[in-house]
Amino acid sequence: MFESVESLPYEESEGPAFRVHERLIVKYESEKHISLHWRSDPISDMVSHSAVALVLNISCEILK
Repeated sequence: MFESVESLPYEESEGPAFRVHERLIVKYESEKHISLHWRSDPISDMVSHSAVALVLNISCEILK
């Protein structure tokens, strides 16, 4: 789905985190929370929107 997903070094992210498509950082905040960070531009916005859709879809499946 994404061009690249790489794990970030623990020191750089202060916890588990991934860089998606070299534009979006997804950080694990707690058992029920993640945070997404990106600089706004058309491509980064599309990547972040698709990541949010993926996370929401997963959370809906877990609740079933």
